[in-house]
Amino acid sequence: KDCIDGQLGPLAGVLSAMKWAKKNFNTCSWIATFPCDTPFFDISLIEKFKKVSKTKNSKLYFAKTRHKRHNIFGLWSLSLMDQLEEDLVVNKIRKVEDWANKIDLSFPKINYNIILKSPELLQNNQSEFSKTGGIHASALIGGKGEVIAIREDVGRHNALDKLIGHALKNKIIKPENQFIACSGRLNFELVQKALMSNIGLMAGVGAPTSLAIDLAKRFNMTLVGFVKQDSFNIYSNKERIIIKS
Repeated sequence: KDCIDGQLGPLAGVLSAMKWAKKNFNTCSWIATFPCDTPFFDISLIEKFKKVSKTKNSKLYFAKTRHKRHNIFGLWSLSLMDQLEEDLVVNKIRKVEDWANKIDLSFPKINYNIILKSPELLQNNQSEFSKTGGIHASALIGGKGEVIAIREDVGRHNALDKLIGHALKNKIIKPENQFIACSGRLNFELVQKALMSNIGLMAGVGAPTSLAIDLAKRFNMTLVGFVKQDSFNIYSNKERIIIKS
């Protein structure tokens, strides 16, 4: 219903659906919304939403045609619920379009100091690099600089494969506040693997290839290269990096 706690309108309906889903389905993390008076229901929209949610990084998706964004045909992350309730009740925002244009939906948000520390975090948490000097590593790092998981291998690709496999198997990937850091340069295949894991930010101590940059831009990933103790380069989507201390 488009009504909750005395609030009316489409946003109230979305909030009502979110609260119902959270109450009745413990594992639910998304809801899909469709206008009840639509003359048809295209089931392909659900498949499209599922596909998009695995290849882009945001908390809200709207169905689009060639010339128009359809604000009622949407896929909403339940992580938006608290912010939606505040804007609906306190800030009196009623229209879906006004609210969607107001908020920053991209994630994660990582402080630049954490990115500067990522090479040190990689090296300090490697067990084999100090013995050989020739081992690559990939790490899943949280927004506070904690190393959630790290894997090593003589090959960059193998190290990332091990990390992603471990993270998926143990269900520890939380794209809203994590990023992947890698030793070596970042190429197309590494970016592709991170994207398939729904990671929104990837950093490397080396240079990204032109194809890696193109792929990151296409799928809204933040790509960072040449990470050193005092500097790094941002190649796409700089808004995910918090510059203020």
